[in-house]
Amino acid sequence: MPLGYDAVNYSHSGLDEDEREKIFHSFRESGINFLITTDIMARGIDNPNVNVVINYDLPMKGESFLHRAGRGGRYGQKAICISILAEQRELQLMSDIMRQLAVEIKHIKSVADIPASEYVSDANEADTQDEDDEDEGPASLN
Repeated sequence: MPLGYDAVNYSHSGLDEDEREKIFHSFRESGINFLITTDIMARGIDNPNVNVVINYDLPMKGESFLHRAGRGGRYGQKAICISILAEQRELQLMSDIMRQLAVEIKHIKSVADIPASEYVSDANEADTQDEDDEDEGPASLN
């Protein structure tokens, strides 16, 4: 059974603004399943279909971490933010970020411990709800 992940793209500041806009439009309209990007898309990007954010490199400040993680879970949807920490200095940086944001971030030692099924089922339910909404036509405001 194919997973349906056939579209991957990337965006960074080296691309001209028109090209970045085309990529983001395709991502927003579900033409891209995975988008790899730099912090250029950490702010001002509003896509309700983002349910996973992965930090390969941690930002140096809590505010930047918050903006990155905040790309997921828009409009009350569930999302997960995964940060890959491979060195002791990254663990220290994550501790600093938690202190700056006054939050506790769960440490997961294995990919198998990530509750991915929670997020996949929510995405599938959202897709089903969207299809149901289309079948019913526009909602009445009365």
